[in-house]
Amino acid sequence: MDKRFSSLADPHLIVSAVLEPQFQLGWACSADEEQTAHATVTTLCSQVQLELAEEPPSAEEATYSDDLLSYMRSHPTSSQTTNELDAYLALCSSESSLTFWQTNADRFLRLYQLHLKHHCIPTTSAAMERAFSAAGYIVSDQRNRLDDDMFQKVLIAKCNAYIFA
Repeated sequence: MDKRFSSLADPHLIVSAVLEPQFQLGWACSADEEQTAHATVTTLCSQVQLELAEEPPSAEEATYSDDLLSYMRSHPTSSQTTNELDAYLALCSSESSLTFWQTNADRFLRLYQLHLKHHCIPTTSAAMERAFSAAGYIVSDQRNRLDDDMFQKVLIAKCNAYIFA
Protein backbone atom coordinates (compact mmCIF):
# COMPACT_ATOMS: atom_id res chain seq x y z
CA MET A 1 0.00 0.00 0.00
CA ASP A 2 2.78 2.41 0.88
CA LYS A 3 4.41 1.84 -2.51
CA ARG A 4 1.18 2.44 -4.43
CA PHE A 5 0.04 5.55 -2.59
CA SER A 6 3.37 7.18 -1.71
CA SER A 7 2.96 9.66 -4.57
CA LEU A 8 -0.16 11.06 -2.91
CA ALA A 9 2.04 13.17 -0.63
CA ASP A 10 2.64 15.53 -3.55
CA PRO A 11 1.68 19.08 -2.43
CA HIS A 12 -0.23 19.73 -5.65
CA LEU A 13 -2.41 16.66 -5.10
CA ILE A 14 -3.08 17.76 -1.53
CA VAL A 15 -4.05 21.27 -2.65
CA SER A 16 -6.30 19.88 -5.39
CA ALA A 17 -8.11 17.66 -2.87
CA VAL A 18 -8.54 20.42 -0.28
CA LEU A 19 -9.85 22.91 -2.86
CA GLU A 20 -12.60 20.54 -3.97
CA PRO A 21 -15.59 21.89 -1.94
CA GLN A 22 -17.31 18.53 -1.54
CA PHE A 23 -14.10 16.84 -0.45
CA GLN A 24 -11.99 19.37 1.52
CA LEU A 25 -10.28 17.43 4.34
CA GLY A 26 -12.55 14.39 4.18
CA TRP A 27 -9.64 12.27 2.94
CA ALA A 28 -7.44 12.95 5.99
CA CYS A 29 -7.26 9.97 8.34
CA SER A 30 -5.58 11.76 11.23
CA ALA A 31 -5.06 15.17 12.76
CA ASP A 32 -1.45 15.12 11.50
CA GLU A 33 -2.63 14.74 7.90
CA GLU A 34 -5.07 17.60 8.40
CA GLN A 35 -2.34 19.84 9.82
CA THR A 36 0.01 18.93 6.96
CA ALA A 37 -2.67 19.69 4.39
CA HIS A 38 -3.54 22.97 6.12
CA ALA A 39 0.13 24.02 6.20
CA THR A 40 0.64 23.04 2.55
CA VAL A 41 -2.36 25.01 1.33
CA THR A 42 -1.45 28.00 3.50
CA THR A 43 2.11 28.03 2.15
CA LEU A 44 1.04 27.84 -1.49
CA CYS A 45 -1.79 30.31 -0.90
CA SER A 46 0.58 32.89 0.57
CA GLN A 47 2.64 32.67 -2.63
CA VAL A 48 -0.36 33.57 -4.80
CA GLN A 49 -0.17 37.05 -6.23
CA LEU A 50 -3.56 38.61 -6.75
CA GLU A 51 -4.12 40.24 -10.13
CA LEU A 52 -4.46 43.61 -8.43
CA ALA A 53 -1.13 43.22 -6.68
CA GLU A 54 0.87 42.25 -9.77
CA GLU A 55 1.31 45.79 -11.07
CA PRO A 56 4.17 47.66 -9.44
CA PRO A 57 3.11 50.99 -7.92
CA SER A 58 3.95 54.09 -9.91
CA ALA A 59 6.28 56.76 -8.49
CA GLU A 60 3.29 58.91 -7.55
CA GLU A 61 1.54 56.03 -5.77
CA ALA A 62 4.74 55.09 -3.94
CA THR A 63 4.94 58.52 -2.30
CA TYR A 64 1.41 58.21 -0.88
CA SER A 65 1.56 55.20 1.42
CA ASP A 66 -1.73 56.02 3.12
CA ASP A 67 -3.96 56.05 0.03
CA LEU A 68 -7.30 54.25 0.05
CA LEU A 69 -6.26 51.22 -2.05
CA SER A 70 -2.78 50.62 -0.62
CA TYR A 71 -3.91 47.42 1.08
CA MET A 72 -4.48 45.85 -2.35
CA ARG A 73 -0.79 46.14 -3.20
CA SER A 74 0.42 44.55 0.00
CA HIS A 75 1.50 40.94 0.13
CA PRO A 76 -0.70 38.60 2.11
CA THR A 77 0.28 37.80 5.65
CA SER A 78 0.12 34.27 6.92
CA SER A 79 -2.80 35.20 9.18
CA GLN A 80 -4.79 36.49 6.18
CA THR A 81 -4.27 33.27 4.24
CA THR A 82 -4.96 31.17 7.34
CA ASN A 83 -8.19 33.07 8.02
CA GLU A 84 -9.27 32.65 4.40
CA LEU A 85 -8.52 28.93 4.47
CA ASP A 86 -10.26 28.45 7.83
CA ALA A 87 -13.37 30.25 6.56
CA TYR A 88 -13.37 28.04 3.46
CA LEU A 89 -12.96 24.84 5.49
CA ALA A 90 -15.79 25.88 7.82
CA LEU A 91 -18.21 25.82 4.88
CA CYS A 92 -19.98 22.57 4.14
CA SER A 93 -20.98 22.75 0.52
CA SER A 94 -22.81 20.19 -1.57
CA GLU A 95 -22.48 22.32 -4.71
CA SER A 96 -20.36 21.25 -7.62
CA SER A 97 -16.86 22.68 -7.72
CA LEU A 98 -17.66 24.92 -10.68
CA THR A 99 -20.76 26.41 -9.05
CA PHE A 100 -19.05 26.89 -5.71
CA TRP A 101 -16.05 28.75 -7.11
CA GLN A 102 -18.20 30.89 -9.41
CA THR A 103 -20.25 32.12 -6.48
CA ASN A 104 -17.42 32.41 -3.94
CA ALA A 105 -14.54 33.74 -6.05
CA ASP A 106 -14.79 37.21 -4.44
CA ARG A 107 -14.89 35.79 -0.94
CA PHE A 108 -11.82 33.56 -1.25
CA LEU A 109 -9.58 35.48 -3.65
CA ARG A 110 -6.31 33.67 -3.02
CA LEU A 111 -7.89 30.23 -2.78
CA TYR A 112 -9.73 30.91 -6.03
CA GLN A 113 -6.46 31.76 -7.79
CA LEU A 114 -4.93 28.59 -6.36
CA HIS A 115 -8.00 26.64 -7.49
CA LEU A 116 -7.60 27.96 -11.05
CA LYS A 117 -3.98 26.85 -11.07
CA HIS A 118 -4.65 23.33 -9.75
CA HIS A 119 -7.97 22.50 -11.37
CA CYS A 120 -7.29 23.48 -14.94
CA ILE A 121 -8.14 21.15 -17.77
CA PRO A 122 -5.24 20.11 -19.99
CA THR A 123 -5.83 21.20 -23.57
CA THR A 124 -4.63 18.01 -25.17
CA SER A 125 -2.91 14.97 -23.85
CA ALA A 126 -2.70 11.29 -24.49
CA ALA A 127 -4.31 10.63 -21.10
CA MET A 128 -7.41 12.59 -22.11
CA GLU A 129 -7.60 10.72 -25.40
CA ARG A 130 -7.40 7.41 -23.53
CA ALA A 131 -10.19 8.55 -21.17
CA PHE A 132 -12.45 9.46 -24.10
CA SER A 133 -11.67 6.12 -25.74
CA ALA A 134 -12.48 4.25 -22.51
CA ALA A 135 -15.73 6.22 -22.20
CA GLY A 136 -16.64 5.11 -25.73
CA TYR A 137 -16.15 1.48 -24.74
CA ILE A 138 -18.19 1.85 -21.56
CA VAL A 139 -21.22 3.55 -23.13
CA SER A 140 -22.51 1.24 -25.83
CA ASP A 141 -25.81 0.07 -27.23
CA GLN A 142 -25.94 -2.70 -24.63
CA ARG A 143 -25.33 -0.26 -21.75
CA ASN A 144 -27.65 2.54 -22.83
CA ARG A 145 -29.39 2.74 -19.42
CA LEU A 146 -26.22 3.42 -17.48
CA ASP A 147 -26.85 6.51 -15.34
CA ASP A 148 -24.32 9.35 -15.07
CA ASP A 149 -23.15 8.51 -11.57
CA MET A 150 -22.45 4.87 -12.34
CA PHE A 151 -20.79 5.81 -15.65
CA GLN A 152 -18.46 8.18 -13.81
CA LYS A 153 -17.52 5.50 -11.28
CA VAL A 154 -16.86 2.87 -13.95
CA LEU A 155 -14.77 5.32 -15.99
CA ILE A 156 -12.67 6.31 -12.96
CA ALA A 157 -12.13 2.64 -12.09
CA LYS A 158 -11.13 1.81 -15.68
CA CYS A 159 -8.74 4.75 -16.04
CA ASN A 160 -7.11 4.06 -12.65
CA ALA A 161 -6.94 0.28 -12.94
CA TYR A 162 -3.13 0.40 -12.70
CA ILE A 163 -3.43 1.49 -9.04
CA PHE A 164 -5.34 -1.63 -8.08
CA ALA A 165 -3.29 -4.10 -10.13
